[in-house]
Amino acid sequence: MFCRKIGWVVGLGLAFACTRVGAEDSLPPLKDGKAPTTVEEAWAGFDPRREPLDVEVLKKWEEDGVVVEIIRLRVGIFKGTKAMLAAVYGYPKGAESLPGLVQIHGGGQSAQSSFVVKDAKNGYATISIAWAGRIIATNYTVTNKEKEVFWAGKADDPDYRVTTDWGAVDGYHHPSRFAGRHFVQTNPSDCTNDAVNSARNSGWFLGTMGARRAITFLEQQPQVDKDRIGVYGMSMGAKLTVLTAGSDSRVKAASPACGGLSDLSVKGRTLPPIADDEYLKRITCPTIIMSPSNDFHSNVQDIPQAVKDIKSRDWRVVSSPNRNHGDSSEYSVGALLWFNQFLKREFTMAKTPTTRLTLKTADNVPSVSVTSDQSQMIQSVNVYYTQGGERKPAEKYWRVARPVDKEGKLTFQLPLVSVDKPLWAYADVQYALGRTVEGVGYSGEAVKTDSYHLASVVEMLTPQDLENAGVVATIDESVLREDSDTYQPGSDLKTAFPAFSFSEGISCIADPGPRQGMSIKMKDSPDFEYAWLPLLTLNTAIAPFIGTDKWTCSADIMLDAKEPVPVTVEFRARDHKKKFTPIIVDDTGAISARGKTTTQLCTVAAGTWWTFSVTYDLNHSENYQVTIKNAEGAVLAEESMEIQGDVGGVNWVGFIAHGVATGSLYVDNVSLEQVGPSQK
Repeated sequence: MFCRKIGWVVGLGLAFACTRVGAEDSLPPLKDGKAPTTVEEAWAGFDPRREPLDVEVLKKWEEDGVVVEIIRLRVGIFKGTKAMLAAVYGYPKGAESLPGLVQIHGGGQSAQSSFVVKDAKNGYATISIAWAGRIIATNYTVTNKEKEVFWAGKADDPDYRVTTDWGAVDGYHHPSRFAGRHFVQTNPSDCTNDAVNSARNSGWFLGTMGARRAITFLEQQPQVDKDRIGVYGMSMGAKLTVLTAGSDSRVKAASPACGGLSDLSVKGRTLPPIADDEYLKRITCPTIIMSPSNDFHSNVQDIPQAVKDIKSRDWRVVSSPNRNHGDSSEYSVGALLWFNQFLKREFTMAKTPTTRLTLKTADNVPSVSVTSDQSQMIQSVNVYYTQGGERKPAEKYWRVARPVDKEGKLTFQLPLVSVDKPLWAYADVQYALGRTVEGVGYSGEAVKTDSYHLASVVEMLTPQDLENAGVVATIDESVLREDSDTYQPGSDLKTAFPAFSFSEGISCIADPGPRQGMSIKMKDSPDFEYAWLPLLTLNTAIAPFIGTDKWTCSADIMLDAKEPVPVTVEFRARDHKKKFTPIIVDDTGAISARGKTTTQLCTVAAGTWWTFSVTYDLNHSENYQVTIKNAEGAVLAEESMEIQGDVGGVNWVGFIAHGVATGSLYVDNVSLEQVGPSQK
């Protein structure tokens, strides 16, 4: 665990992986040798402005009117050794006094030039910090491979790239530098700040130090107005965003996405000086929380307490339904709009919608009323609810509540499957922007949208609450059915079909066929050779079926007469690695079933509707039954197929368009229905 000299950096003189310096350490010794127990104790004696930054410019270029620099800046001195943080910095050429942003990547991710370039297009100077040592930039890339060559000091290796150097401590992640260390660890070792179990030994603390020093860097740049600095990040970067905003008053706006809410001291999971709740209580700047409803790293049930903890009155929540650790443009644009409001004063976001959940109703079915900001054009109002609150985040299935007009007042009914399960509900309001906004989302994806979403704070009721109010269950759990009869072309797919999950590059168009229905349009794209259309996620939607029952999945399908798309229907097991493919349709309409062998079933004409059904026993999974019928219900083919290998409990059904991903596929009346007990 000793540091090594790493060689020459062109134009910079000598750079050392562990440069010994005479200056005192950036963190003072522990008082009486005891670990800090509060946020204030942990940060006592650290001044992010005190030390010089020792900035190194490793590379510089212009990209579409944006100046991009790969830099390193001094984080501090640890155990007598200098630590240097690599980053990508960018700004519009010739600009001055811009708002500045610190972008913090997540676990397994990298600092990226895409953030700084796209932010610059919107009038920001951004520094994307490489706390884990990885960089993805147009003219400078550091993957784990190059990082490990850097660690080894092999300056003559063609894969050698100068990057983040934590020196005598280990702030890296995936992988860590020193054997036996992990980013979140607080226990002492040869490469930690403190000789006792301490929050200051954690990568969370080191990463936050780096982010605070990045703020100091922005303050010193002529392109930046030091009084207008924001911070944003995703996943682990979201937690670092919360820790930074909660420890540094220079942050004037923050946007944590998919993190920063659920790593709580009250749960005993982490030490208070690096716990999310302790920093949320200390945030005083406007904060927008980006937390998809099913995010594994940022639990939706922690949002109510988080917004209570934040000391700023200016906060918003964005929570897309049935999504996990990522968002589409109309949701992720919220961060950019937030910064535009509080750092540029160029936008005013609508107020947070509120809900009133009523249990005692005339029909004993819960209902929700929504109050939304009417000062902006509303495109849609939806209420999502789940009874899967006790499930893992990714396994929660959020139903969309159907609106009911009672005496001119719009309410949303929440029919339940059981009164023995909790009830969670929140509202999602979509607002028109009146223009198209382009930028970068929190995971680095391009954003282009003319609308944005805001969510209410989720309301959570217990089974006891339901029982006390006399609520009754009215949904038959043995059937899940989604049709497109209520779909309006142009509306959001994920809103219209909550049981479906649509991949990017998919859009809906009006159905020109003989009946009302949904058409899925595959856009031609050079980026993929096939499009995934997972339409049922059985582990979230039909959890009671898993491992218990025999069921039938069916759907109506029509290949477009002008643009027929070859398609397969695929069933996958819980780990997605085991699968079987009961339906294969080529562009001529020939339908086959695949098991241990492939059997041609029949041929259907493009431009005509037909129905497939697959019956599968979760506990007796050696075979399945497939049936094809025409629009009149006549059986065209029926076959029992032996499955190749052991699949077991299926939890995913998807429609997959193969070949050139362009054309149209019509799908309607997708259902999953229990048909009898298992043959155990």
